[in-house]
Amino acid sequence: NGLPANTAPGPQLMIGELVNFTYIVTNTGNFPMVDMTVTDTAGNSITCPSTSLISGASTTCTAQETALEGLQFRNATINGSVNGEPVSASDPINYTGVQFEFYVYLPLIIR
Repeated sequence: NGLPANTAPGPQLMIGELVNFTYIVTNTGNFPMVDMTVTDTAGNSITCPSTSLISGASTTCTAQETALEGLQFRNATINGSVNGEPVSASDPINYTGVQFEFYVYLPLIIR
């Protein structure tokens, strides 16, 4: 939802709220990466616009889930291949699902 989530407890999100995850993948190497997939430990369906990246290029992958109660931890992992050799990198994702309370204050008029 546009908030940094690398360290616990991460942003507070309302339980039941739709959470939009954004995974920015950058090929920092000197060779193209192919057969790229991004997964996370929550089993979210992650969509990437491409399965390959040239050297220095980035792409943005996305996923959605409904916020769960309490501290939530996911680990996102990218797997791919560079010059026929497997490559992999991981990054943590954290958020805390909370029940927000809303109060309505009405004016008290005494006559």
